[in-house]
Amino acid sequence: MNKKIVLFIAMLPLFSVFAGTKKDSLVLAKKNVMVEYVPYNSGVLLYYSDPNDKAYAKVPVIDTLDYANSSYIGIAVDKRFYNVHNTSGITYSYSNDGDTLTVNYQIKKQILLSVEYTISSKNILSIKYHVKNIDSDAHSVMLKSVFDTIFEEFNGGFYSTESKKKIKSEYIISDFDRHQYIESSNKVVSIRFLLDENFSKYAYKAVVAAKPYFESDIFEGRFVEGRGFNTVLSYNNSAIGFFFKTLKLNAGEEKTFVQRILFFKTEFAFPDDLDEEPEQNVFVDGESDSENETQSAVTKFVPVDNAADYKPGVPSAVEEDDEEETVDVKTEVKTPVSVSKPEQDNAVTEARRNALKKEASSLIDRIEKLDDDGANTDQAEVMRLQAQLDQVLRQLKELK
Repeated sequence: MNKKIVLFIAMLPLFSVFAGTKKDSLVLAKKNVMVEYVPYNSGVLLYYSDPNDKAYAKVPVIDTLDYANSSYIGIAVDKRFYNVHNTSGITYSYSNDGDTLTVNYQIKKQILLSVEYTISSKNILSIKYHVKNIDSDAHSVMLKSVFDTIFEEFNGGFYSTESKKKIKSEYIISDFDRHQYIESSNKVVSIRFLLDENFSKYAYKAVVAAKPYFESDIFEGRFVEGRGFNTVLSYNNSAIGFFFKTLKLNAGEEKTFVQRILFFKTEFAFPDDLDEEPEQNVFVDGESDSENETQSAVTKFVPVDNAADYKPGVPSAVEEDDEEETVDVKTEVKTPVSVSKPEQDNAVTEARRNALKKEASSLIDRIEKLDDDGANTDQAEVMRLQAQLDQVLRQLKELK
């Protein structure tokens, strides 16, 4: 018998064993929290989940479009930075026993980072970081966790803390006792990063900033408080980063700390003008409050049959006296049909768009040049240029 055939037959039982091995589930779910492991890059996706409500059965709380690449753990070993998703020299594995989903990252033959995800009955996701020195030499280790939240980009969502109702621009937090948490919300579903005692013991700052500023290969990044969330490549695209203190680990030594996130859904809608200055009532040429209230009432109560023809401020057809209504067909003035010029309008819009793009690009170059100057950067000038960039990007968005 052919030796290759004999070898193949001998290996059949082994193939059967591997084929029959049940892999651990990629999903850990409990109460209203769902954690999903991404084998493609060892990333982890987070969801709010309500099995009893189809509309909220699986609501992403971080960006899912790029396999969780934008939400990551960064680790610096002896000041050399690694992104656990895409830096070479890192191997990873995962396990899920139904109560805990664990992802292991081995940085060369120096550090083993084990990240354990568990869900409590109170809808709190605990992320436990085990950092162990598996080398024979001592190493210093720094860790940061970045979450590319998405609520702020849609439906008027926002960030907030216990002491700051709405965070609208780059913000750096080091006084954890005063702020207590950082909340990301779309006014219905919210996640709250708890800045509790265990967290503050090992962390030294939390940063809310535009997502691209977390994509640097520099562990600390370059953050400017007050800078907007807009960049030339994205509009209102923000993320949260948590930075942990340096760990000095001797051979075989390990340290553990925990980060906790509360998931919840509000039972009421937040007002759109939260933390904003209330708009003043505007009346036309001395109109009284009652007159405006009357007009508002007319606007609210429109007969269904005439709703399509209703115009605010103009009495509806059912309110008019049919006997007094006359139309002289012979003398009826017809509105002349204006000649539209779509090509001309499109050309004007495109020219305006190109001019704004050129202006945005110029502003980005100036901001980056100032940032590259390091410690001597004029922060006031950076913020002024960023405000101009925000305005230009808003105008670009309106043209789309």
